[in-house]
Amino acid sequence: MIYRLMLLLLSVVGLVGCGASLGGVSGVVTVNDEPKENLVVSFTPTGGGVSASAITGKDGSYVITSTLGNGIPPGNYRVRISTLKNTLNTDTSYTQEPVSADNYGQMAEASMARPKKEYNDGLKAYRGAKEPIPAKYNSDSELLEEIKVGSQTIDFKLDI
Repeated sequence: MIYRLMLLLLSVVGLVGCGASLGGVSGVVTVNDEPKENLVVSFTPTGGGVSASAITGKDGSYVITSTLGNGIPPGNYRVRISTLKNTLNTDTSYTQEPVSADNYGQMAEASMARPKKEYNDGLKAYRGAKEPIPAKYNSDSELLEEIKVGSQTIDFKLDI
């Protein structure tokens, strides 16, 4: 009986300790003082380790989760913010008019012949599909945050 009680006590203590060493991170991302939906907020540890990301909701809010649970280990992180499906892209040259069945083959050939741009991250994108968030917030991010154990709110105000 005492053995079972000790085992139960150790199990409960073990469960309480799970996630206790994580830093819960949430906040709001605004672009030019307006909350933006579908932005990807990524936290990457500067010294290596578990990375995590979240996608902003309609009100610009995000909650970071990782493979470890709701939060990330304490430490220093570089934060990158980018768009999802070029949400903020106002470049209308990327839109495509409807194609009739008669000239579909011709349009497909023209599309394949279009020049592609190569970006700093090595990814290729079709003409007009550029990242509207400046590099200082994503590929060359200047955003550094120290995460501590417990909940914290980290808001990002991007001026573009």
